[in-house]
Amino acid sequence: MTANLALSLEEAGISTAKLWLNLQTKYDLWELKQQRLNPVMPFHFGGNYGETAHA
Repeated sequence: MTANLALSLEEAGISTAKLWLNLQTKYDLWELKQQRLNPVMPFHFGGNYGETAHA
């Protein structure tokens, strides 16, 4: 789905360009997640978020 096609569909009265582009983005991300062989592991910080270190 290109922005041009999404806009054409909107102009034809078939929903909004934003909807079409959001659907494409969600599909692209889903497809990429299915293909990932080595997903990145979450990084856990030592301590609570928002705390400042004291010297």
